[in-house]
Amino acid sequence: MFWRGGETPAHRHEEKTGLPARPEPWYDPLEEGPGTNDEASKPSLEMRVALIGVVGALAGTLAGGLVTWAVTKDQLASQRADARRTERLTAYSQYFGDAASLWTQVFDIYEVSPRPPSLTKAQTAGLRKLEERLTREYALVALLAPDHLRSLARELNNADTDVGNALGTDPIDYEGYKEAMKQVVGPNSLLRQFTDAAKKDIGTR
Repeated sequence: MFWRGGETPAHRHEEKTGLPARPEPWYDPLEEGPGTNDEASKPSLEMRVALIGVVGALAGTLAGGLVTWAVTKDQLASQRADARRTERLTAYSQYFGDAASLWTQVFDIYEVSPRPPSLTKAQTAGLRKLEERLTREYALVALLAPDHLRSLARELNNADTDVGNALGTDPIDYEGYKEAMKQVVGPNSLLRQFTDAAKKDIGTR
């Protein structure tokens, strides 16, 4: 309803009675209006119980997810460790097996009486083939092994190369052969040292 000239019921009352009109109450629209029931605006007990239940369920789900993540992480770490251990075991076994095979052939060829002045072409080719395989296997061991074991593998590889070079000359380099043989025969055998260190690294000793 509109009033002419900006009149309001209060103005008209003042004109008729000569008495000041009682100011009309004014409410801030941002404040609660008259008749607002504070209790009614609060969440009910049932709603609060339901909310607590939802929060509890979410917290339980989160906690369960964290436990599952931790267990999965440990399992993956264990699987990776087992895979690396298996890889090292395979590399060590192949390298040791071929090194032992090389020296077995060397002794079969040269530790006879009388010793041959030189090797046949077939004997030389057989030793060279094993030496080439050992060189590839040593490269893999060097990538996977810890420092001490890598050092032993390098010394063994050098002895393998030295004995091959000594037997490959014509005539055979007997002094070179003896120096190489000393490194793999006896209590300080490089073959034995490598085997012991490999077992310790993979946890079988």
